[in-house]
Amino acid sequence: MMSAAASKQSVGLSLVGYVIFASTFGLTASFGLANYDLPTINTAFIATAAITFVFGALGVTFPKFFQRVYGIGFGILLATILVEIVLMFMGVSQTITDLIVIVVFAGFIGYDTYVATTVPPTLPNAVLMASNLFVDIINVFLRILNILGRRD
Repeated sequence: MMSAAASKQSVGLSLVGYVIFASTFGLTASFGLANYDLPTINTAFIATAAITFVFGALGVTFPKFFQRVYGIGFGILLATILVEIVLMFMGVSQTITDLIVIVVFAGFIGYDTYVATTVPPTLPNAVLMASNLFVDIINVFLRILNILGRRD
């Protein structure tokens, strides 16, 4: 919906799409957060903020690198998801896959930050770029939280 809004430059459709997207993603993530204690959530938040800052800066500084590795990262992410499904049924710990996903989404943060600097500065484009970064950042956060894993 937000991609269509950005291509049509529809502000209303863009904002409605973002509200629906952020609300549903936030609601589902909140159920997972209820399982962790506050110090663990705080540590995951600080680590995520640091990764976001570093890779956002790298994305602006080294745009050609992030352009080249985007496809590779996407392939690694798909392969990791398939491996996670198999490991889930086998009951195997997935800390390694969590680390891989963190690295891939950190790369996506760099890529999406770079892309955000190249699109025309319109509200629909800003909403789409914010959505892309939101997905990257929340995935890093949830995976870090999963690794820290001190459950209540």
